[in-house]
Amino acid sequence: MLKLVSVALTGGLLTAVAATSVLAQSAPQAAPRATAQAEPPVADLNTQRSAVAPFWAKRLTGYLKTRDGEELRYSALLPKGKGPFPVLLHFSGYAPGSIGGSAYLEGRGYPRSIDKQFLDAGYAVIGVNRRATGCSTGSTFDWHHPLYGQDGYDAVEFAAAQPWSNGAVGMYSWSWPGMAQLWTAATRPPHLKAIAPGHVIADPRADSYAPGGVPQPSMISGWGSSYVPNTWTQARDSALAENDTRCVEQIDRNLKTLEAGSPGRLVLAHPFKDAHQEERTPARRAHLINVPVLSLTSFQDGATTSRGGYYQWNVDPKLMWMIDTNGNHSMYMSEVYRKDMVRFFDRFVKGKANGFEETPRLQVWQEAAVNPAAKRSQPFPEGPMEQAEPNFVVTRPTITPEVKQVSFTLSEGGRLTENGAPSTGSQTFKYPVASPSVLGPRGWGDLNPDWKNGSLVFTTAPLERDIVPYGPASADLWISSASAPDADLQVTVTAVLPDGKEMYVQRGWLRLSNRALDTEKSTAGRPVLLDKPEAFAPMMPNRPELVRLEVNRFSYPFRKGTRLRIWIETPGDTGTYQFSYNPVPTTLKLWHDADHTSKFVINVLENEPAPKAARGCGEVLDQPCRADPLAG
Repeated sequence: MLKLVSVALTGGLLTAVAATSVLAQSAPQAAPRATAQAEPPVADLNTQRSAVAPFWAKRLTGYLKTRDGEELRYSALLPKGKGPFPVLLHFSGYAPGSIGGSAYLEGRGYPRSIDKQFLDAGYAVIGVNRRATGCSTGSTFDWHHPLYGQDGYDAVEFAAAQPWSNGAVGMYSWSWPGMAQLWTAATRPPHLKAIAPGHVIADPRADSYAPGGVPQPSMISGWGSSYVPNTWTQARDSALAENDTRCVEQIDRNLKTLEAGSPGRLVLAHPFKDAHQEERTPARRAHLINVPVLSLTSFQDGATTSRGGYYQWNVDPKLMWMIDTNGNHSMYMSEVYRKDMVRFFDRFVKGKANGFEETPRLQVWQEAAVNPAAKRSQPFPEGPMEQAEPNFVVTRPTITPEVKQVSFTLSEGGRLTENGAPSTGSQTFKYPVASPSVLGPRGWGDLNPDWKNGSLVFTTAPLERDIVPYGPASADLWISSASAPDADLQVTVTAVLPDGKEMYVQRGWLRLSNRALDTEKSTAGRPVLLDKPEAFAPMMPNRPELVRLEVNRFSYPFRKGTRLRIWIETPGDTGTYQFSYNPVPTTLKLWHDADHTSKFVINVLENEPAPKAARGCGEVLDQPCRADPLAG
């Protein structure tokens, strides 16, 4: 039986609460590790919030009835003024239907400063709980399902029909609420004017359950068994304060429903891509979205990664604006981003002629960091991410910027050479040897004592020019296995700075048996897996196979004098992602001769020099540094 536990929450999937895995990791655990020391994390996300007084003119609560008879709990906060007002909808399975309650005012749950910012701008804010969550009725919990969009449609139209509403509705928030926006917008509610989703999982298997085909049940299982019910403490505590026994009793029923339909059970029942999973992939419906979209993605997001199912490129490009940044799952809280979001809603929900449509379609924040001196727009702090801001911004007039594929050849001696000639021979490494964690509380974890035998490292000479990549990358590797028919690989991209520190940039993963590509969708800079069981193929003993591993979308200014590095290794914990890698031991061989050219291909923005004033280790969000393990 799931139990409620009171915790401090920050609105995303697992921003401040560690995922508790209900599925044991099948891979062997690493031996005690202690070598390279990691930099401390840049910012503490568990900042204590203080209680505040109500900051709205009026609060309205109740239940809206869906077309099939379910009753969804809502809570609406109205701004000062006579109205009617444009409306912004926060729709999810957490506790938006209880915003404005006692727990909300105490600082538990969704950041209040975002709601206050919208109220101050003249918007009514309404939170609605999807079916079978919080205080809302429902017989089945299914975290990603088309019914999510149907309920969202009904919630939009309900909000538009209220006497305090002027009929224009937008949707906002990130993580699960961001995913709700994709489902809802694809159903095309007549009164929906714009959406601003951030940090989404839009292809659950490829983004979360099994990136590159490597099982990763821990995050979603822990989220469903621990984080989701914990968010309902807000609704319960607020309901108790308001003597709302109906809500309390419904939460008890929903806890049983959640346990029966938990995402952990879903992953066990559907371990491969099938019709069940395809139906629950909102990226496949993104082409139906017909309203303006403001997307926010963090490259080092430890809860959802930066993939987002690549849904943005399925939407009509005339409707899409994107902000991509380094950083974590809470970058949506940044005041810099939120100013753009208010302008976006003012243009497309209020209909204000503010010129937002002239905003660059793509903004790529570089070296974002917390600026403690940055002023906050609201009188109560909600966490350091409110003060996150970029060092500089790369802009483009289209979400598909012109890039040049730059290829680096892997060769003997650990050399990574741009357009280099193939070398001779090959290199072997032991598998599995757990690689260090990253994006955890300590930044980098410690190296395994056997890391030199269990990984391969390739590094460029100091770069002779600035290189600013954008998008995914492709590690095209010729690999063979001595004995085991399968193994799981991870490629970690880092920057070796002129001062000798090594900075984390990005990772990607691949199960070797799942190497078959969708040749119609794959490009030189991004491999796309078929990911179908009928295409799985074992590794035959000592037979080299070309495998192409997708490194998740990223950007970082590799300045002149910096060295680009890749690690080829066993998957390691990355944020809340804990991989159940294949535990069967073998020796893997990387081939790099004239007949087997292994290379690393990145997509580089042309004519994009990086400013000389770099932000260094300990500043750049979610790109922790460590002493170079290869030095000395």
